[in-house]
Amino acid sequence: MHKYWFRKLLLSYLPIFLTITVILNCIFVLAVAEITRKDTARANRLFAEQVAQTVDYSLKSIDQMMLNELGMNEMWSQFFEIKPGVNKYILEGEMSQKLNFVIKAYPLIDSISLIRFTDGKVLTNQGMTDLNAMPDRDFLLGMKETQPGEARFWINPGVAGGVADPKPVFSLMLRYPLLSGELGLAAVHIRHDEIRNLIAGMSRSSMSFVRVYDREGHLMADLGSSVPAGDAGREGVVLSSIRSGYTGWEFQSGLKSGTSANAYSSLSYVWIVLILVVVTAGTGFIVYVTGRNYKPIESLVGTVDLYATSKRQLLKTGGKRDEFTFIASALDNLIRQTNEDLMYKRRHFFQELFEGGRTLTVAEWESETSSLGWSGDCVLLHAGVAEIDRYARFAEEYSERDRSLLRFALSNVAGELGQQHGIDVWPEWISNRRMALLFRYGSDDPAAFDAGLLQTAAKLVEWVRDHLKMTVTVALGSTVRMPSEIPQSYQCANDGLRSKPALGECRVITAFDLADRSETDVFFHLQTVRSMAKSYRLGEEQWEEHLELLMEGMQQGVLYKENLYNMANYIQYQLNREMTELSDEIRGIWENEAAPELQAILDSFETLQDLYGSLKRLLLSYEEKIRHYRHIRANYSTILEVRSFIDAHYANPDMSLTYIGEHFHMKSGYLSRLFKEETGENFVDYLARIRIEKAMALLRETQLPVQDIANQVGYTHYVSFNRVFKKVAGTTPGDYRSHNAV
Repeated sequence: MHKYWFRKLLLSYLPIFLTITVILNCIFVLAVAEITRKDTARANRLFAEQVAQTVDYSLKSIDQMMLNELGMNEMWSQFFEIKPGVNKYILEGEMSQKLNFVIKAYPLIDSISLIRFTDGKVLTNQGMTDLNAMPDRDFLLGMKETQPGEARFWINPGVAGGVADPKPVFSLMLRYPLLSGELGLAAVHIRHDEIRNLIAGMSRSSMSFVRVYDREGHLMADLGSSVPAGDAGREGVVLSSIRSGYTGWEFQSGLKSGTSANAYSSLSYVWIVLILVVVTAGTGFIVYVTGRNYKPIESLVGTVDLYATSKRQLLKTGGKRDEFTFIASALDNLIRQTNEDLMYKRRHFFQELFEGGRTLTVAEWESETSSLGWSGDCVLLHAGVAEIDRYARFAEEYSERDRSLLRFALSNVAGELGQQHGIDVWPEWISNRRMALLFRYGSDDPAAFDAGLLQTAAKLVEWVRDHLKMTVTVALGSTVRMPSEIPQSYQCANDGLRSKPALGECRVITAFDLADRSETDVFFHLQTVRSMAKSYRLGEEQWEEHLELLMEGMQQGVLYKENLYNMANYIQYQLNREMTELSDEIRGIWENEAAPELQAILDSFETLQDLYGSLKRLLLSYEEKIRHYRHIRANYSTILEVRSFIDAHYANPDMSLTYIGEHFHMKSGYLSRLFKEETGENFVDYLARIRIEKAMALLRETQLPVQDIANQVGYTHYVSFNRVFKKVAGTTPGDYRSHNAV
């Protein structure tokens, strides 16, 4: 034989080895260069994002501080709206000290200017001046004419207000009050140099640069460049560009020219030597292995005649596997691998089909489904989604193995129930709690198909409820005829499932359940939430009516899960905000006991009814505790009488703290402090709220002129009534009547 097979095996392996070795080495060099380039770009982007986040965080802290000061510190209110009896010179001195304190606390701030529209005065940290003396007077007057929603943003006027020498700055403009902005303007000025110094503390590299441009494209900071700003285009290549969604600034980062251009221009001789050594060693190893593998072939020729005897002896030896056992095991592994590959292909095809990542013709659909074991006539198609209700509890009650078995059982039950109505069902679990369903019907009869779908889905919900310790909700999409329309049907089913919090669980949701409803506008109910929280803080029984009205209003439209969670968080925010205004004892009860329980409710509820029931039980429980603490306070009964007096005489235009103090033989200052401690609300705000609520009722239920309504609730001047109404209700009386008329 002259070692024919030895030479054949050797000449078969060796060219392949040499070719692959050369290709792999080329790929290695190119891959290293590509990975280095990508890592460099990724590092630059991360650095640019870090710089942008740091700048945004620093500016947001200033923004939040100013919002808190303007919204909660009474000193600012007194400055913008000088009230009788207040010494404005002392107040302005205190405000100037306050501004200096804020500037020291926030090093980025260069100066702060408070512009009062009533008299055209401007207060800075250096003293009082006139608006006409400001270098940016025209800009500030222009800001006065902007809409309230357009006035709070970072701008770049060019010079700092109230400073003699012009300095390049950018400013945060805040109107006061925050909602209307009719009294004045607060301008916080920050110099470009401070931002440049902030970024310089983060950039110490000699290889990279950072540039910052404002929203108009002007260069604000350039760190790391060695050429003038106008020639910045010659200083390296920009690798990353980040646009801040908060300030609108652009942060660019990249490498300087010449830092990495020659990194891979030449290949080290060490690598060449190593490649040659590896190729030589590999060639020798192939020769050696080929020789070893050739020996069984030589032995095979001499042992053919003895095979039968050897086979019988092999089968007699215990513990050792014979050839047939090995072949059977290999076949089993091959079949199992084939099944796993088929399951993966089915899942991948299903995902592409539902998400719209692949558009199929009818011919392609028939070919693909046939290869995946789901062949059949396809005239009508329908997508659906089944979701396990209260999955957190389901995961606690069952182990991972049991959960997998239950999901498998649900898939089989869905398929069997569909066959009872002549419907082919393809179930596929797309997450731990959601199973997507694709229904196929072989006849062109949409009415029969829809009826069968409803019965299949209803029986699936019923079977799970009766046989398992859990429930499911099934959402059905729309019937389509083309495979390319399946994503639309799936999206319709997803929308139905998103509305489960309002429609309820353990049921079938169809497109007809959403057809007659519009999406619930949660912003429309914010005033009801605020009224409910205020009534609860004041100990009024109307809070239950407000809560009931809120839940009924949210049920009237399509309420998606994310909107419900947003509303729940807003309820928590308003309750916490209102209750912190009460006495220390009541505030302690709320913060230490009620607030954690409220947070637990928000973390666990799944439907609107869950939220309503749990929230009402919580508020009723702590209402008794709060009422007990209030009654043991000596002054509470007095304040109740004061509130009753206000509720009865709110229409009196002379209603004031002095008027009530004379009636109850109390000093107005003491009465004001006592009213705030017991109710958590200023007398002026309480009286305004009572009057405006009465006015809102008259606007809804009568056709009286607005001026007459203003007189009936205690306002002799329409301008004052309109201003207070807009502050409390967030809109004008005329707009409120047009949107809420009975």
